[in-house]
Amino acid sequence: MAAGVTALAVATLLAKAAIAGARYWPVLVVLAATALVVAAVCWVRRRSADRARAARGAGLPLSLSGIDALDDQGFEFALRDLPVRDGWTARHVGRQGDQAADVTGRHPALGRIVLQAKHTTVGARISSPVMYQVKGAAGTVQVPTSPSW
Repeated sequence: MAAGVTALAVATLLAKAAIAGARYWPVLVVLAATALVVAAVCWVRRRSADRARAARGAGLPLSLSGIDALDDQGFEFALRDLPVRDGWTARHVGRQGDQAADVTGRHPALGRIVLQAKHTTVGARISSPVMYQVKGAAGTVQVPTSPSW
């Protein structure tokens, strides 16, 4: 019984919309055309962004063995290039006394990121004190108190 009442209500609403649509068909045509234009613009922008992302990714042709072959500074620069590929602004800041930051980056929507690189031999582990240093420095030293970069 409830389904029949619901179907009758929906049919009534559709009939009223059809009658109103017949009266205001020019407005409906303009709205439909606007919706199509907006959809086309969104599709073109998305395709353009996908192509730009693919082009940035093509600039980083390093394989895992290529990454393993990098020296410490080369690895830091490769680490800098990864956020740039993904739309971030990033810069290499790694040097002696860098307060546990090798790369800093900024994204307009996602905020700020601080990266610390550790280059080890295969199978080696990073010690706990180093991890505590990175965590402590990232929270207290690297988070800016002013919006300047």
